Order: sequence, then structure tokens, then C-alpha cells
Amino acid sequence: MTEHDLPSLYDHLWARLERATFEGKDPWRWPMLATASPAGGPAGRIVVLRKISRAETTLTIYTDTRSEKVHQIEAIARAALVFFDPTSMEQLRATGTVSLLKEGDRWRSLWDEIREGQDTDYRRRSAPGTPIPSPSAAASTPDGPPHFAVIDLHVDHFDWLSIDRDGHRRAHLFPSTGKRQATWVVP
Repeated sequence: MTEHDLPSLYDHLWARLERATFEGKDPWRWPMLATASPAGGPAGRIVVLRKISRAETTLTIYTDTRSEKVHQIEAIARAALVFFDPTSMEQLRATGTVSLLKEGDRWRSLWDEIREGQDTDYRRRSAPGTPIPSPSAAASTPDGPPHFAVIDLHVDHFDWLSIDRDGHRRAHLFPSTGKRQATWVVP
């Protein structure tokens, strides 16, 4: 990508993110969600990118309502999703504010999209991280209430990096401004 390609970088990034929501083998499907613990320490874990909205500059993931990440987001409502593709050698850090959805029409609609069998992840008897004597003890309750939460990252900043032996390239993009503000920066 040359300096004249900066305006097309927005389109490239949103297309990559969109593709990751439906192509199971796309490495951007599994970003790392980085949050801060209430004590201020870092916390990162791999999540599944479920949906994106370019119009709303939102990236969506799901989780159990009882998970540590929910408690961390409730305490500090900022986070980052970090994507990396080892083939193209592209990294994207998407940072912004985070909102949680645990009820309502949109929550119900997204819950209804969860395939049978996957819903068990959100119906476990115990909260994620609870000590158990063996893996089989993590059984779910098929008719139990769902502990399902939607996490929306409202992106205010993209930090894109392309690693290339002919020269690394890096850009900062600010999608939430609505003006496609972007600038090249030193990698």
C-alpha cells in the first residue's frame, strides 16, 4: 500500500472485519479482547468476532454474563480488540468504549440466532472460572436460563500495521469521526 492508498484503507479494514464474521478460518475471526481489571492490571483473552456495523463503527462479540470480562467492562468501559493475520502480516488494534447488552429486543434477536448446541456455552450451571473436579463437571442445564451477554466495542480508533520486509507501514484511523480521518505514522 502506498501513501496514496490511505483513503482505501478504511474500505480494506471494514471488508476484512466483515469477512471474518462469516468465514470461520479467517484469522481475524478470533481477535484478542484486551480489558483492564478493576485493580488496573491488563487482561486479555481470545474471543469470536460475531458481527460488525460499519455505519455504527461497532464490533460485536458474545460472552457469559458472569465472566470476568463483563465485570471488568462494567468497571472500566474501554477495551481493545487486537487482530492479526500471520499470512498477510497485518495487525489491527481497534479501541473504543464498550457497552453491554443483557436484555431487550436486540439481545433476544441475537440470542435467537445462536445455534442449538452452541447455546450450552451460555447455560452452564457455574460461572466461567469456577473450579471444578474434572472437565465433565462443567455441564450445562439445557432448559436453564441463558447467561448471555452482547459486548459492543464502539470503535473510536484503528491502529493498523503491515509488516513487510520491504518496509513496514502503519496508519491511525478514526472511524467514529465520520470524516474518515487517517494519517500515516512511523511503524
